[in-house]
Amino acid sequence: MLRQDKEILQFDTIQVDNEINKNNEYKLDTEETKILIKYNLKNEKEQKYFSIIEIKNVCKYIGIISDNFTKEKLGINYYGNKDIYLGEWKNNLKEGNGLYIYDNPNNKKEIYIGKWEKGFKFGKGIYIISNENFTDCTIFFGNTNNDNFENGYIIENNKIRKLYKGKLKDLKKDDDNGILLEGIDKAFFGKFKNDEIIEGNTVIYNIEGGEVKIINIFNFKIIDEKTNNYNFEVINDLNYGNYAQIINELLQKKYFENIEKYFHKLINTFKENEDNKVFEQNINDESILNLLKNYEDII
Repeated sequence: MLRQDKEILQFDTIQVDNEINKNNEYKLDTEETKILIKYNLKNEKEQKYFSIIEIKNVCKYIGIISDNFTKEKLGINYYGNKDIYLGEWKNNLKEGNGLYIYDNPNNKKEIYIGKWEKGFKFGKGIYIISNENFTDCTIFFGNTNNDNFENGYIIENNKIRKLYKGKLKDLKKDDDNGILLEGIDKAFFGKFKNDEIIEGNTVIYNIEGGEVKIINIFNFKIIDEKTNNYNFEVINDLNYGNYAQIINELLQKKYFENIEKYFHKLINTFKENEDNKVFEQNINDESILNLLKNYEDII
């Protein structure tokens, strides 16, 4: 299960009683609540306004709201637990494409970018936990349902880069027919349970002229779960070409490189728009919305 986020505040309880000032703005500044609504940015067709609404120790929202103070279209929400969401809204709920930045206790970047429906992660998405320079990271991507990945991919980049393709359960490898590429010369095809390889085939390969060449294949099966002892058997009569084709196709996708570039673009765009005035200028710029949905082309 992905880390949970929570809708903390509903803005429809706020009442506007003060007069609109000469700049066509409504302002409220108390010890507990700060509100700025710019009515001169009203869209006559959609009845939307740019706003900055802050409730002390609860949250802060910068973005578009409707007549009844529901978050709509595009906005940034700063939660009381230090999480942040930049993305699309509908009727106060995350709806559409959005970037969620978690407050990570280990000083790592932890983000989710993907599709949302009625406040939940639902559809394609990418979940990343990484250090600043992406040399130590874990990436999950694929299809989400009710805040959880059902199937997809895992990239683990530390001393050895690994790429897994298959079903997931609680963010762990869990598939009778999964695939795991390890480093640049080894692959596993077979059964995975609770993140462990149970049985299947180990494929040893190298790359010649940009193409995968199979060197050998071993069949393996765990015979003692306590000691993790395996039984190995060399296999000579399998279709090497099928394995080579699958490995080659996965390597050519360049998932890691493309996600890394996208990750840095997202973080830089968010930092630029943390300035209220900059975000106000960009609020109707399609470039932010386009960036928030570019993950679809990567995965």
